Amino acid sequence: MTTLLSRVAGPVRTVSRRAQTLLIATALTVGAGTFTASAEDIKIGVPLSLSGSVAFAGTKMKEAMELAFEEVNSSGYLGANKLVPVWADDRSSQPQGISVTQQLALRDNVSAIVGYTASNICLASLPVAQELKVPTLQSDCVVPGLDAIGNYVYNGVRPYESFVLELVDKLVPAKQIKTAAVIYLRENPVFTRLAPAITKAFEKNGVKVVATEAVTGGGDADFSAQLTAIANTKPDILAILTLGGQVGPVMVQARRAGMEKTLFIGEQSFDSADVRRIAGPNAAGSYYPSHWFADSPLPRNQAYVKAYRAKYNREPDTFATNGYNGVWLIAQIVKKAGSGDRAKILAAMESPGVYDTVFGTEGKTKFENRMLTMTPFFFTIEADGKIARFEGK
Repeated sequence: MTTLLSRVAGPVRTVSRRAQTLLIATALTVGAGTFTASAEDIKIGVPLSLSGSVAFAGTKMKEAMELAFEEVNSSGYLGANKLVPVWADDRSSQPQGISVTQQLALRDNVSAIVGYTASNICLASLPVAQELKVPTLQSDCVVPGLDAIGNYVYNGVRPYESFVLELVDKLVPAKQIKTAAVIYLRENPVFTRLAPAITKAFEKNGVKVVATEAVTGGGDADFSAQLTAIANTKPDILAILTLGGQVGPVMVQARRAGMEKTLFIGEQSFDSADVRRIAGPNAAGSYYPSHWFADSPLPRNQAYVKAYRAKYNREPDTFATNGYNGVWLIAQIVKKAGSGDRAKILAAMESPGVYDTVFGTEGKTKFENRMLTMTPFFFTIEADGKIARFEGK
């Protein structure tokens, strides 16, 4: 199967893992911190959703984060010192998220935390990290408001709401959209906030919202009743605001319900090989924003994609990349701190600085109000399953 990487960038040349690691490490210029001569194991807590409803994303994050930890340590980026991950499964549960955050901070005495997968778990767990004064970089949660939790909590990704609304502004005139419908996951704070926001964005662009349906999570992937009701309104576009494990089934069932030509719009849950595999040709005509894509020509990104493919024999997606980028960001912060001491790591996070990243068009980023800056890309899934950039035409 032809991948997006081979389609845009041509055949991938074989590069040794050692060469890839050195390319990434030498590209990182942040931090003048120095370590003592004696080697130090710096424990980094890594809470992820490795089981439960959000495991489809958490397990991919863990794979890419394992790769990043290996690269940091084998490259000697921190001198003789090593980042030692302390993995924790929050089981896609808010109470368990709180519990593992407490364990990492108090029992494991980690120097910092990097990770988290689901936005609702971030909302529950990050205030605990703040209260326990553990420098924390969350890597995947996109619900608004996390920047206001406190000075110990930094965000390696941004809320997708503004990205999606910008996509609506581009998509409506380009595709002459007149009517829209929305299906959203009622118990997820990202989607309960995004549903009315995207409705307002459609209406601002002169689009009539003809149906809105809420669904629940869990293992039941039958949305036929809601999609049949939506299909009867014949929308030009359907906003699918659900977790990644539900997006594929929604697409399939929407086509079966009669929405053969309806366009789909969503957020980062669309950017998954699993979604495209489950939906197959039903995903054609889907549009979504992302702060990253595999074919970005940034040398660090290309080295990462090659290393991931070599290790796991498949393409990385946004969830994996969010985790990978988070580890390298915390490595740069620790290098800048020159220590595994929590207070020094916090001071490094708070001080101005530019960081190298696989995100965006320039490969450079910084924190503004504890939120990583980035510029989104827009994509469409074509009839053959390939992904293409959408420029608003």
